[in-house]
Amino acid sequence: MTGAWIGAAFLLTGAAGSGLCICRERCERTRQLKMLEQIFEIAAGEIGYSRISLPEVLLQTAQKQSSDPKLNASLIRIAHRLCDGCGQDMDRIWREELDSWVKNSALLKEEKELLFSFPERIWYLDGGRQQAAVADFSNQMGQAAGQALKKERDENKVTMLVSTACGIFTALLLL
Repeated sequence: MTGAWIGAAFLLTGAAGSGLCICRERCERTRQLKMLEQIFEIAAGEIGYSRISLPEVLLQTAQKQSSDPKLNASLIRIAHRLCDGCGQDMDRIWREELDSWVKNSALLKEEKELLFSFPERIWYLDGGRQQAAVADFSNQMGQAAGQALKKERDENKVTMLVSTACGIFTALLLL
């Protein structure tokens, strides 16, 4: 009988653990959106304060943001490719260099499309308008992060409740 109780405890722990894994994936999406918001916020600040070119802004941003080395490497490659003299447009470079990071991210399709739309939103040559466009883009990422956080909280409660209830029900059936 003691073995059955130990097995039931392990079963309940496993069910709760699987619920936690699902919740952690949702948390990763929110973390990535907040990180992107911060990146574009830093970029807008660099444009407004330093009045430097976009490749330099991307380099500065990658150096100041250290929570995702793969994304930082992509930003650095974008900056170098924008200055290499090959004449490729930013939209193409942006998509090619961010593609692998985006594929491995937890972002939803709409959020990925938003991220890929960045180059077409900042075409202004005037520094003030470009800064405003990047700041607006940062705000859009922030709104997406806020929505993801709200959805994450609601869904995590349900996920943990259901996974724990399933564990309890299965353990009772086996006792």
